[in-house]
Amino acid sequence: MNHKVTTQDKLSVILRLYSEYVRLDLDRSLCVGCDVCTAVCPRKAVRVRLEAGGLVADIDEDNCILCEVCAAFCPTGALSMEQNHEPKAVLAESGGVAAASPGISVDVTLCPEGCELCVPACPRHALSLDGGGVVVDEKACLGCPHCADACPVGAIEATPLFEGSLTIDTAACPQGCDDCVDLCPTGAIERRDGTISVVHRYCALCGACTNACTHGAIAIARTSMHHGPGFSAAWSDGLAALTGSRTVSGDRDSAAFRRTVAAFAQARQIRGPSGEERDARG
Repeated sequence: MNHKVTTQDKLSVILRLYSEYVRLDLDRSLCVGCDVCTAVCPRKAVRVRLEAGGLVADIDEDNCILCEVCAAFCPTGALSMEQNHEPKAVLAESGGVAAASPGISVDVTLCPEGCELCVPACPRHALSLDGGGVVVDEKACLGCPHCADACPVGAIEATPLFEGSLTIDTAACPQGCDDCVDLCPTGAIERRDGTISVVHRYCALCGACTNACTHGAIAIARTSMHHGPGFSAAWSDGLAALTGSRTVSGDRDSAAFRRTVAAFAQARQIRGPSGEERDARG
């Protein structure tokens, strides 16, 4: 039976079998309160709620089957899994769930010496400078083009995770409510002349605003997702939940399938508490 451990900074769901265990971790410092995990979870075990002015994710340990799907889809790396002190990411590493396209790419050869305009422009604090130029924190980046717009030489190319649209029914917005403005991780929602509006160019379609809005005033329609090849049923089901479409045969990668078969074969050898390997089947 799973049990849950919750602290201010972290939530863990753990299945322990004698000396062995599998654990799902949620790092609250990385979570932006999006709706990706809630959409793709096959057991609807993940929920995000508005609480004390912030978005708080929770996991129902009774419904969670530690299937790894939420961690594979999480755009910020807030969700991860561990098995017997080792990272567990079979779906992502094998290609069973496709890797998302990188949010931005930077051609550092174009960056003028001493230029750092992109760094403060990023609302996610995903950019920093080192001796070799701009460094991107891929877990923090959501692909909004604030940095690209700030770059004077076109060195940055931004690729959003999703394509689609977001609409706000301002008639349903309570007077003075700014929850969606305050909790949008890319700064795409703002109040202008007393009315809530969205700057579509900067919207990542992450769904944090829909979780923040308790009045049903915001609707997201995702039409596609930028990603690499994937082949598993978990991938197809997750993509359908997010965008309403499933993968086609061209998206399926036979090499990734072979990698997954090999990964599961290797996973049958479970490392015991003393470090020896033994067959998981007994």
